[in-house]
Amino acid sequence: MLDRWESERLGVARAVVGDTDWQTRMWTMNGWRARARDAVLGVGGRSGVLNRVVVPRQAQLSLAYPGPRERVGRLRTGMRLPDVPLDAGRWLRDELDSTEPLLLFFPGVGKHRRDVGGLVEHHRKKHVGIRVTAPADTGERAHRLLGLVRPCAVLVRPDGAVVALRDPFGDEFELDQSVRELTGVAAEARWVG
Repeated sequence: MLDRWESERLGVARAVVGDTDWQTRMWTMNGWRARARDAVLGVGGRSGVLNRVVVPRQAQLSLAYPGPRERVGRLRTGMRLPDVPLDAGRWLRDELDSTEPLLLFFPGVGKHRRDVGGLVEHHRKKHVGIRVTAPADTGERAHRLLGLVRPCAVLVRPDGAVVALRDPFGDEFELDQSVRELTGVAAEARWVG
C-alpha cells in the first residue's frame, strides 16, 4: 500500500512541478511571443477550451492515479468520481464522506434495471466503516451521463478516487461475491484516503 501511495503522490507532484514550470515560462514571455500567447489565450477563452481543459487540470479534477485500469461505462479505476445530478437537487459527490469509503450500487437502466435495495441493506449491515448506498436517480439521468446501462457496484475512496468496479452481475450469488471482493479492499481504501 505504501508503494502504491508513493507512486500516486509522486505522479501528482511531477504534474504540479511540470505545470508550474510551464506557466512560469509562459507568463515571463515578452515581445512577439507574449502577443501570440495573449491571442491564443483570447481564442481559448472565447471558445471555452480554457474552461474545458485548463480549469479541470488546475483543480486536479482530471487527475487519474496510476495503476491497472478497469472500466465500466465512463468510470474507470484511478479516476475521480465525476459529479452528476441525482434526484432532489443532490449530486453524486454529495454521497462522499471524508472518513469512510463509499460503496455505490447502480441498478442499471431500462430492461437491465434491477432492484438493489436488498443488497444495499445487506451490505450496509455487513460492512461497518463503509458507507453503502444506491444513488437516487429515478429519471436515470446520472446513469446515462455515466454510461452505466447494466447494474454495477463502485467502490470509492474518501478522497473521491474510484478504487474498484464490478459490472455486470449475472445472479445474486455472483453479485454478493463481487461485493465481497470489492469490500475486501475497503481497509486499503480507508487507509489510503
